[in-house]
Amino acid sequence: MDLLHKVVGTRGKLIFAMVCGSSCYNLSTAGSDRDLFGVYLANYEGPFVGVKEDFTGHDPDYCIYEVTKYCKLLCKGNPKLIEPLYSERFVWSTPEWEGIKLIRSISLNQTTVTQYKQYSRQQIHNFENDRKQNITNSKKLYHGLRLAIEAHTITLQKPPRIWFEGEDREYLLKIRNNQVDPAEVLEKIEKYQQLSSELIHNLPESVDTLTLSKWALPLKKLAFSQNQSLPLKIDLEDPVSPSPILSKYKDEAEALLKQNNIHGKILFCAPYGKTAILKKYDTEVVDVLCVFAAQTDLILDTLHDVPQVLVPANGPSASTDKYRRGLQLVEVEHFFSLVLQGNHVMTESLYIPPTNLWISHAFESMIPNSSKCSLPNFFTIGHVMHYVGNTESLIKKQYQSDEEKRKFTQMAQRFLEQAKKVYEGKVPDLILELNSVKQADQITTEVNVIKKNIKQSKLPSKNEEARKYLNDWIVSLRKALQD
Repeated sequence: MDLLHKVVGTRGKLIFAMVCGSSCYNLSTAGSDRDLFGVYLANYEGPFVGVKEDFTGHDPDYCIYEVTKYCKLLCKGNPKLIEPLYSERFVWSTPEWEGIKLIRSISLNQTTVTQYKQYSRQQIHNFENDRKQNITNSKKLYHGLRLAIEAHTITLQKPPRIWFEGEDREYLLKIRNNQVDPAEVLEKIEKYQQLSSELIHNLPESVDTLTLSKWALPLKKLAFSQNQSLPLKIDLEDPVSPSPILSKYKDEAEALLKQNNIHGKILFCAPYGKTAILKKYDTEVVDVLCVFAAQTDLILDTLHDVPQVLVPANGPSASTDKYRRGLQLVEVEHFFSLVLQGNHVMTESLYIPPTNLWISHAFESMIPNSSKCSLPNFFTIGHVMHYVGNTESLIKKQYQSDEEKRKFTQMAQRFLEQAKKVYEGKVPDLILELNSVKQADQITTEVNVIKKNIKQSKLPSKNEEARKYLNDWIVSLRKALQD
């Protein structure tokens, strides 16, 4: 098990390890390998620092899953993930792992039985393919029978057997050593498959994820509490808004969170899209973007997905994943992920004059025009290419009328001018006045020039400074919301 500890290293804590394969079934032979399997709890480094979901290697073969991936595969009924819950030999574990063994019966369900049966059939399929090529691989045959037997065992509401002894062990070893007629084994497999089909409906349909979360969430909270990021000061008090209209939308956004059982906090509200371009802040705003932070426990509970985007049920229909009419709520991690990717709608919202925004005190340091901002420029080459991509898409569209063509060509020209601004290291004009209208061919020519010279831009391809700051800021925000 020392190997698995070494592989995980400082990236987390190994909480379970076992010898898997034939050895754990008591069906090994002199030539059998001793494969290793483990589960580890990853350190919480923040949303923009990737978590290693798994480690794999050879000599010996090993596989280590992070707690989140382990739980998700457990919910799918993967036999390789069920067996660790019932293995008693050749295992090593910490107190963190012992908690899931207390609830392991949740793994005995219809989904698991179905997976055992499918894995059994796959082994038989592989055996038959080998036999067509005059290859006798009886190991696949005995695994097919073992899995079929355990599928039936689970339908009897009993735990799967891991360690085989006595006559059952001897019979399986005979199959492995090609001492049993394959036709006899295939007949037994079909019998167990049929019995499983008849009894499967006595079981729950799937894993009780609420019960599984009661084990996994405290582990995630433990890792979160041990995060060593330098804490940033987060003020959760709300200011008095200079925009009554946006305050109204903020109230609607809070109501929408409540409807979706999200006990979160609204951080930022801004007009966007055509509303922002035309600067109609003194009248009823049509399109409003609100950034919210979901409660920390919901974020850490990786078995239940947090909605990245919320819109009212009776609101205007969505046009794309990143642009929606009416009120749109975006979770803060998703919002800044889009900003870092170069999404212009999300990024431009940060550059609207603060007097036309609703900004929580916690979000003030994210606004480039604010005196409290530590990051004056979010723009990268990714933003240039995002503008360029939008320009090209509009130019290539098939239009129904000359008026439609004129309208979208002007929109393409706006994107082109914004791309040129950002390419030069400047902030794009949100209220962009076109002095003259360019033809589609001219726009395409200028786009090609930008694409040809993009590598000469002084802009970074990735804003690592912003990524690091945003990562630490979101960690601090999550901690403040948890306190």
